[in-house]
Amino acid sequence: MLYKDTTIAALIKSGDIKVGDTVQTSQDVSCSWHLGNKILEIGVLSGDSTYKIHLTNGTKETDCNCTPAQLAHCDITVNGNSSKSLTPNRMADLKEKFALIFTSEPKKSFRKAGITDGDNLLTDDGKSVFLAWLLDKLGDDFKKEVCEELLKKEEKE
Repeated sequence: MLYKDTTIAALIKSGDIKVGDTVQTSQDVSCSWHLGNKILEIGVLSGDSTYKIHLTNGTKETDCNCTPAQLAHCDITVNGNSSKSLTPNRMADLKEKFALIFTSEPKKSFRKAGITDGDNLLTDDGKSVFLAWLLDKLGDDFKKEVCEELLKKEEKE
């Protein structure tokens, strides 16, 4: 399956790249991803953005812990050869989907969009999006009530 303008890390997080899949990118993103690699093992390295990936190109096995390679936007082809066994990542994905069934709107949409995490707390990206939206919606009031008051205090000093 071809995924347009996405990242390796995003496809792992969504469950679209699994152990046993062969992954190839449309451009060289380092770590030889563009040549195509079969995923032998996936583990979480840090947060949601970097994974420890054990892979092979058919002749050599290696590990990829490379954040830039995993976060580079490109077209990615995934040939699903993975087993359907419940790996820890697949089990976590199933639990997440099950929890979303019982989550009401708008929390469900916030979670799906990555604005909030499983604890309904804003993610780092979610904070940026929310603050930008809030400033856009309430910018005039913020200017009057906060910025102008700060400027008046600076002028007095």
